Amino acid sequence: MLTSGEIEAVSMSMDNSLKNLEMRIMEDIVRRIKINSEITRSADWQITRLLQLGISMKEIEGYIKDTLDFSDDDMQEMYSNIISSGYARDKKLYEAVGAELIPFEQNHELQQLVSAVASQTNLTLKNITQSLGFAVRQPDGKLKFIKLAEYYQKTLDNAMLDITSGAFDYNTVLKRIVKEIANSGLRTVDYATGWSNRVDVAARRAVMTGMSQITAKINEDNAEALDTDMFEVTWHGGARPEHQVWQGRWYTRKQLETVCGLGTVTGLCGANCYHDYYPVIPGVSEPAYTENELEELNAKENTPIEYNGKQYTKYEALQRQRRLETTMRAQRQEIKLLKEGGASEDDLINVRARYRGTSHEYAKFSQAMGLPQQRERVNIDGLGNIGQGKYTGSSGKGSHVQIPPVGAKAVDKVSDQERLELLKNPLTGETESDIIKAEEIIVKNIDKLENSGMKKDDYNEYMEIIRNHENQDIKKLYNEYADDVSSIKLGDTGYYRPGNNSLVFDYPQQRYIENGINKYSTLAHEYGHYFDSRASFENVHYNEIDAIHENVPFGDKFFSKVPSSSDEFLVAVRKDKEYLQSLGFNGLKEDLYDHDASSGVQDAIDGMFIGKNYRIRWGHGEDYYNWKYNSLKNIGKMGKTNSEKHLQSVYKTLGFDASSQAKVKSICRNYETASEMWANIMSAIVCGGEELEYIKKYLPNSYNTMIEILKGVK
Repeated sequence: MLTSGEIEAVSMSMDNSLKNLEMRIMEDIVRRIKINSEITRSADWQITRLLQLGISMKEIEGYIKDTLDFSDDDMQEMYSNIISSGYARDKKLYEAVGAELIPFEQNHELQQLVSAVASQTNLTLKNITQSLGFAVRQPDGKLKFIKLAEYYQKTLDNAMLDITSGAFDYNTVLKRIVKEIANSGLRTVDYATGWSNRVDVAARRAVMTGMSQITAKINEDNAEALDTDMFEVTWHGGARPEHQVWQGRWYTRKQLETVCGLGTVTGLCGANCYHDYYPVIPGVSEPAYTENELEELNAKENTPIEYNGKQYTKYEALQRQRRLETTMRAQRQEIKLLKEGGASEDDLINVRARYRGTSHEYAKFSQAMGLPQQRERVNIDGLGNIGQGKYTGSSGKGSHVQIPPVGAKAVDKVSDQERLELLKNPLTGETESDIIKAEEIIVKNIDKLENSGMKKDDYNEYMEIIRNHENQDIKKLYNEYADDVSSIKLGDTGYYRPGNNSLVFDYPQQRYIENGINKYSTLAHEYGHYFDSRASFENVHYNEIDAIHENVPFGDKFFSKVPSSSDEFLVAVRKDKEYLQSLGFNGLKEDLYDHDASSGVQDAIDGMFIGKNYRIRWGHGEDYYNWKYNSLKNIGKMGKTNSEKHLQSVYKTLGFDASSQAKVKSICRNYETASEMWANIMSAIVCGGEELEYIKKYLPNSYNTMIEILKGVK
């Protein structure tokens, strides 16, 4: 049998080599962008692009060859070394029943299996490196795998287009691409399933598959030789809850499958499982743990420890420790790649400060939980003390701030609050405290959505989007409010009705999904309307709506105090209207017409500008956007209140050009436009992909304002 530590060590045997390969490829991408960033015309890039791409691909082939520079014999030796260490641990049981254990070196059948598994693993690893690429978030919320050569081509083409067109500066482009590749990591795809994994994860799985085959053979042979059908499953600390219930106990061969899930991905010896099992003989073997001992061990594992107001079991603490390690690895890659690309000092200061904040939190959290720090998981990238560096940033005339490295004596002597001050970004004053606090959020199940009629797989997929979302305010919003909707169901259309607090959603047609619209776009959109109606936010103001309520008859019936009608968001919407006007409708139409992922932007244009001529392809139409004004006017006529004239007076007082009722009508449609923009931007933020890119590009003020409003969710 093997210990959990030995199994984990085997699983990570390829990590170092593959992390180095990942870093070399990422650096090459950044280097190509940097080399060509001085190109000023798109045509010049087209001339040089094939040469640049060809050079990169040739160099990468060399990187891969260097990484896999080991033979089947090398792989067999690795397996043999670890198997032999656990092989003889069953010898005492053989002796107890008078059976003879064949020494590992003389077990020719087992040696043949190890050799075959080693060859298969080696082949699998080589196949993995033949399908490398990066994962890019798509409109349907999934990470789409893009092969390496194609990713190079698209990334460099888009980068050069952005730079040469003047749409974005070099630093903005560099940060965007570095963030994308660091978040993705170098990946490989299984074309049979379409599923992609980080290349180091895929390599671990390949190695562990081989281990499972070998250990299964040993266990079966031992059980047969010992004439037993009983096995003990090992126990280890920090086991996932589903495994904790069966670890450390005895089971028949059949029960290993029915109770422990042997042979399944999520069960015993499955993915990321560090348990092992071995034959025992009732009446001869002694259990490693009594039932009382198991109860005590598990009780201790499940006794929560408080940290920053949150309770953690041992498993939950380990999971958070792993997440912090993953965050640090990505941040270290960002630092290295930004340096490689010649990023601005401000950007390097910012990412270094974030890394140090995470590193400090990791150390503090590990100590509080009684967990050993596993810095080797972070430093396996070989980048050394990448987080150290001396930078000066202006914090007032003539003043400079130096950020000391975490672990330095100067930092160790200060209080937690002083330490936090030292970790501030000297340019912005921001710290990692918000990120750290937000990281505490664990999104609970949304029961009403789960029972809405959507498929279980779709529900799980949408929940994964929310639970893994990089915007912690989105997670908090869903956690606090999503299940308070009165009813939600899958239908053949999408709408939210504030009156009875009901939500209906559907899925976009496949042709729209294939052209950039997210599979869950409508669901996230209608949730956006729901949050706009029901969620509470700090630091939003309603002076404009208050003025309407106080001075316009029936104004309180048609104009609600919701975030999309807050002073802050309406100002942003009007700024974006001016911005879109400056771009010109013909240019907008040419850019947006064929791209369904721009539907949210098209809808905003449809609402902002009066007349069917401003409709591109997507939108709600004139009647929809004018309904508030038309309803107010019609009621005013019936009640002889002249509500539209009172509204005109309010707008003039607020400083708008409301010299005619046509202009009043144009201003009034802003609220319904803002409502749809809120829902569309919310959907894009939740699901990401191309829809979000269009929102950021064409509705930047509204997008940034929503991000700020979300920070105040109560």
